[in-house]
Amino acid sequence: MNEAPPKPPPPVDIRPLESVAELQTAVDLQKEVWQPHDRDLVPVTELVAAVHNDGIALGAFSGDRLVGFLFSMVGRRNGRYLQYSRMLAVDPAAWGRGVGAALTEGFARQGARVVFLDVANADSEALADSLSSLSPAPVYRRCDL
Repeated sequence: MNEAPPKPPPPVDIRPLESVAELQTAVDLQKEVWQPHDRDLVPVTELVAAVHNDGIALGAFSGDRLVGFLFSMVGRRNGRYLQYSRMLAVDPAAWGRGVGAALTEGFARQGARVVFLDVANADSEALADSLSSLSPAPVYRRCDL
């Protein structure tokens, strides 16, 4: 008896996180990914303040479920404003499904100059190549923290 091939995972929908409830879900996801006592977790109050002051909070949704998020806040360097990427987290159950890549693309399409770090050379180089027509084009750097 032949088994049917597994269904591909549903595509993720990338959209801004706007409500306090959505932002709290992002905090919960951080706790799951990075552990609950990590000093680097971004609290909901920081997310709300940043989003209301030109920060970016993007969610990756599979149906109604948040499976990843990216957060950046406004910074300033050498007299120029920039978006400082503060956090990206992907639900471990969604690892390997392109969620991080979709969030990176969504961030780049917001007009941010994106430099992203990863250990997955081939996939990340392919992502940078696929987004090279954006202005500014995202840049990939291999990094294993």
